Amino acid sequence: SAGGPGGTTLAMGGDFQGTITAITSACTPTSVSVTNEAGDEVIHTVQCADGTTTATGHPSGSSWGAHLEALDLSDPSSPIVKWIIMPWPAGYENVMGGTRVDSAGNVYAVGYRSAPPASGEATGTQYCPDCDVVQAGVVAKFAAADGALLWMKEYSYLGHVAQVELDESNGVIFVSGEMKDGSSDLGTCVGGTCAMLACLSASDGATHWARHIHHGASSGNSFRGDGEVHLGKDSDGPYVYVSYNGERGSGWTNGPTTVDAGTPYAGCKDANGVVTPEYT
Repeated sequence: SAGGPGGTTLAMGGDFQGTITAITSACTPTSVSVTNEAGDEVIHTVQCADGTTTATGHPSGSSWGAHLEALDLSDPSSPIVKWIIMPWPAGYENVMGGTRVDSAGNVYAVGYRSAPPASGEATGTQYCPDCDVVQAGVVAKFAAADGALLWMKEYSYLGHVAQVELDESNGVIFVSGEMKDGSSDLGTCVGGTCAMLACLSASDGATHWARHIHHGASSGNSFRGDGEVHLGKDSDGPYVYVSYNGERGSGWTNGPTTVDAGTPYAGCKDANGVVTPEYT
């Protein structure tokens, strides 16, 4: 995603095994040690030397490490890597989803990381289904200058957070993901899994509101197009559009799709007074 002063900052996120090296203008050394379910020590590092940043994590096996970087495109013919970080290290995989950049060059990023189960049966992760861990959705904001963490929200009841959209004029971001059965500060999901859309404060990540599509879901792959979020044009009204797969990508297998009761959705009224809801 692009943004920042003059639209010259490009943010890129992904996941990898091994080592990533880049010539950078800013580098903050870090070293994080995480013990996985098997009792093995997994070390994530960012090393700085002579203007070079080297990020290392998850060297082998069915684990993946997330990375996030910002590039300066002031000279399109010669882009400069401003910084590269490992945003939320974990004992097993940690995966990056969507990114957005504000006018100051700060970067918003979403995805998931593996975490120990809080209670009940662990479900494993996308790349390690037999691991005794669960996926937890993550939303975070990083500083324009060096990628320093400004705030991070981790949600144990979200299998992942897929995409993010920025509404800077109103100081909010919209995030989509997959919510597990139960209740939380992001509302209530009924019926196994729910597709989720939430509005969060851009300044601190506080929840403004959340809505769910019951029986809907994203496929679990944060880097795929499902869950993509877009703001409507000014001429269209103050609307947010989001796309989801049916549960497990096979359509709406659990019956009619419903939205949260009591939600005031907008719509169009025809000459006979029949209202067609905007969200259908």
